[in-house]
Amino acid sequence: MLDLIPVSKELYKKRIKICLECPKYNETYHQCEECGCFLIAKAFLTITTCPLDKWPKKGETDEWFKKLLEIFKWIKNV
Repeated sequence: MLDLIPVSKELYKKRIKICLECPKYNETYHQCEECGCFLIAKAFLTITTCPLDKWPKKGETDEWFKKLLEIFKWIKNV
């Protein structure tokens, strides 16, 4: 289920900004020409990554996601 967790608004905006500046971004279809994914959906989910490794790594700038992982680790150890 962690696959469907959305990133924070801050991280989402960073991902979108990076994509809009990328030469592989197709403005007409709002799609990445490298992987074929639609930007709006791809940038939203924590599980996704940039095929050109341009995005910050999952949780790197997303404090909310780091805290959520800490909670899951704590629950697992209880």
